[in-house]
Amino acid sequence: MQNNNNNIEQNIFLKESFNNVIILEKLDEDYSGSKFKFKLNDDNDDRLGILIFKIRPTIQDASLLIKHSILTLILQNDKYSDFNVKSDTTNMNYFLTTIFPANERDFKSNTSQSKAYFKETWDDYLTYTKPYIEKNAKSIQWVINILEGKSEQDKVMVNDHDEENGFVLLPNFKWDQTKEHLY
Repeated sequence: MQNNNNNIEQNIFLKESFNNVIILEKLDEDYSGSKFKFKLNDDNDDRLGILIFKIRPTIQDASLLIKHSILTLILQNDKYSDFNVKSDTTNMNYFLTTIFPANERDFKSNTSQSKAYFKETWDDYLTYTKPYIEKNAKSIQWVINILEGKSEQDKVMVNDHDEENGFVLLPNFKWDQTKEHLY
């Protein structure tokens, strides 16, 4: 886990402030769970965040679940945190991801939208994808943290340091840590 003081303070603040979360709207719901936009009940903090439940509660149920649960932090990287959650009221265990603070790009990628699939060629990658990644380098800080060994090293399954063909392999942060969902 990353030990950047700013991120730790942010995460501790969020973890201790779940009782102050106000859920504003549901962003999306699919087979894997529900996503909600939230803010903290704090006049001095106008930051917004995203709660990603690996279950599908209503807005009212989601508010109750996070306020009456025991949260155990299992992963934190930059603004992304994963929690195992045990509900006090329902005796239910579930998985919760938070993105805090969330930006416009986070909201866009976690809101229901139409999808299209494209086959990307090497020329397409060089012309469109690579320049886009380079232009948006700030939004991939979490990837840089992993590649530089600053975070999630306990999750790395393979780290090939070969100069030409090296790669790092680890599960997606959305993985609920069950074998059935590892592919």
